[in-house]
Amino acid sequence: MITNAKQLKYLNAMGIGIWQQKQANDENQPEQTYLAVDLAQLCEQQFFIDLLQSLNITLDQVTLNNPHCLNLGLFNWQFTQSESSQYQNNTLVTPAIEQLKHAPKLKRQLWQILHTALI
Repeated sequence: MITNAKQLKYLNAMGIGIWQQKQANDENQPEQTYLAVDLAQLCEQQFFIDLLQSLNITLDQVTLNNPHCLNLGLFNWQFTQSESSQYQNNTLVTPAIEQLKHAPKLKRQLWQILHTALI
């Protein structure tokens, strides 16, 4: 229900408060910053190539949605400085490929997410 100034004045005079929806304030959650993607350099990484092959995705199918997001057809992929991976809203968010290929724990987490969400 939309109220105009006159209606609001009458309601306030009668002691009737009105509820107004406020914007969600997510100040408690830090905003995640995404790393820029160098597609040419990424396509030279053997770990990235192997991962795409396991998903039956060719390098030709990989495109950039924007400087921070890869489109792999099945899902989008973004990289962050975080130490964990997640899959939400058809988007995979992981640490950079360099971090992934040197950390068995991160690789395991990535494969579990891929298996659960995509395979």
